[in-house]
Amino acid sequence: MEKEERILALEVECLLKYVSKKPIPINKGRLREMTEELKRILREFKCGTTYETLMSRRGFKPSERLLKYSQEAFGKEVEGIVAMVGTMCGLSSFEELLLKKEILLAVARVVWGSEKAKELEELCRRVASTTR
Repeated sequence: MEKEERILALEVECLLKYVSKKPIPINKGRLREMTEELKRILREFKCGTTYETLMSRRGFKPSERLLKYSQEAFGKEVEGIVAMVGTMCGLSSFEELLLKKEILLAVARVVWGSEKAKELEELCRRVASTTR
C-alpha cells in the first residue's frame, strides 16, 4: 500500500469512528438529503446507475441503512455499499477508499451539517498525517 493510500485509509478509519457512534434518528428530510448525497457521490464516481441496485432484499434504501444502524452494523453497511459499487464499476482499492470517505462525509453532513463535517474531515486528516 502506497503512502497516500495508507494516509487515506487512516482518514477513513478516523471518520468511521466518529460518524458511526450511534444510530441517527431518521426523518424524511434527512432521508431525502442522504439519498441525494449518495446519488451525487455515485455519479461523481461514474457509478450513478448503481443506486437502485443497492436496494436490499427487504426493500430498505441504502440511505435508510446508513442512517439507522448502530456502530458495528453501520461499518458493515458502508463496507457492503463500497464493495458492491466497487465490483459493479471496477473501482481500484484507492478509489474504493475515496468512495468510503465520501460516503462517511455525506453522513456527517446530513447529521451535523456542512461546517461540522468539514471540521471532522480536517481533524481526521491531521490525525492520519501524524500517525505513522
